[in-house]
Amino acid sequence: MTQPLPDAAPGYKWVLQLPDEKKKRRSPWPWIISGLIIVALGAGAWFAGEWLARDIVHRTIRTEIVKALGLPSDQPITVELEGAVLPQLIGGTLNNVHISSKDVEFSSFAGDISLDASGIPVRDEKPFTTADLTVVMDDAQVRTLLSTIEGFPVDSLGFTTGAVTFTSEITVLGNAFPIGVSLDADAAEGKLALTPTALQVAGAELTAEAVRAQFGGLADGVLRTWEVCIADQIPAALTLTDVEVGDGELTALFTVSPNTLYDPELHAPGACA
Repeated sequence: MTQPLPDAAPGYKWVLQLPDEKKKRRSPWPWIISGLIIVALGAGAWFAGEWLARDIVHRTIRTEIVKALGLPSDQPITVELEGAVLPQLIGGTLNNVHISSKDVEFSSFAGDISLDASGIPVRDEKPFTTADLTVVMDDAQVRTLLSTIEGFPVDSLGFTTGAVTFTSEITVLGNAFPIGVSLDADAAEGKLALTPTALQVAGAELTAEAVRAQFGGLADGVLRTWEVCIADQIPAALTLTDVEVGDGELTALFTVSPNTLYDPELHAPGACA
């Protein structure tokens, strides 16, 4: 049997309180979506800025290379930048840059160039850290270069690994003796120098001394060192340091003056000693 509630004390009232409905929990998704939108916008701005910075740097480097090397304005040039560009620009230095171009012509000296540079300042006239240039010449380009040497038998020019070769002959009392000559390629004070290192006479291997002993002064035209100046065909900023001979090609190696970017005198042709 239900008991009635007792009377409330004077001054008090009985209050019947019903249980609260369970509070609704707010979904985290609006905050997550908002955060993702902010991140996406920030990433989009970063990538847009990176793309714009990379494009500007590409075009600037291309312009400077054309000016420094005296290339045609429409010369196709590939510029590759290592890493993100924006942090490098903020820091004031481009870390590593690779530049390449096909069939670059410097007068009779021509080839495919590949330039690697590091520590390139983007503000102020400061030298970069290092830069090396490689020029790879194919058979036809080497022939064009060596045809400028008077008397060089360019029509019989050949390549073996490590050596340039040609064939000639020495005539003694009306008798022609065919001679095959192997030459070492090297850099000598701005010149490409080809020096005989091995000879074949009638199929027999002979030293230069033996050929000279046998033919005397008649062998001088074969045993000479053949030289062609490279320095006067390229900017003074480039210094020929070495030459390598491969199968069907010749590679010339250069160092690049760190002051090339801001010294116009280095853009003018150099000279051989």
